[in-house]
Amino acid sequence: MFVFLIYVSWAANSDVERGMIWMTVFLFDLPSSYLFIDRPGLTAVFAISAIFIGGLQWALVGAFIDLLRRGYRRRQSLRGTQNI
Repeated sequence: MFVFLIYVSWAANSDVERGMIWMTVFLFDLPSSYLFIDRPGLTAVFAISAIFIGGLQWALVGAFIDLLRRGYRRRQSLRGTQNI
């Protein structure tokens, strides 16, 4: 969602330095941002690679956090039951 807002802002802005907004995405998506395709003069290719690669990174982070949360909740529910 964050990257999408930056993409819309980049597309709507006609400023000369509009490519610099992608530095925010680069910093936000570390360490996978080193995998982004960066070609001089082709900011759209950088934007598309940021959306896909950064999205994949945050999907994996979200899945990992979900697994941790499920494990914690399961462990808490098992502590509440008595062994028979």
